[in-house]
Amino acid sequence: MLVGRYEHTIDEKGRVSLPARFREELGESLVLAAGLDGQIEVLPPEVWKSKITRIRSLNMLDEEARELDQRLHDDAQECQVDKSGRILIPGWLRQETGIETDVMVVGQTDHIQLWSVTRWAERRAQGGSRELSKRLQEKGASL
Repeated sequence: MLVGRYEHTIDEKGRVSLPARFREELGESLVLAAGLDGQIEVLPPEVWKSKITRIRSLNMLDEEARELDQRLHDDAQECQVDKSGRILIPGWLRQETGIETDVMVVGQTDHIQLWSVTRWAERRAQGGSRELSKRLQEKGASL
């Protein structure tokens, strides 16, 4: 299971080392995709395919569903983990997500996310667990 967070640094070639705890579970072939909240989603191919299947189960006559499907594909790229446990993050993807040097690697159970450390801190500061719980309850969610 991919859980926890780790702060790493991107090297001058745009590579980031994946935490050793995550490498085995993620595998050697991955999909990088720009997330909807300014992060990079790093997914094993089977998780990526599952997400796309769920998106494509939406009504594709709906313009927003088509736009989401296209955006996910436009902003995705396959990559390989090198022998040192690093992945190369394309410059366009780093620029789009604001990731420069310091990156927060965050486990999400079946995939990981890469965040700019600054954006991660800002997002965390936007509201604590109580505020999030309250907003989710207002939407009818429960754990």
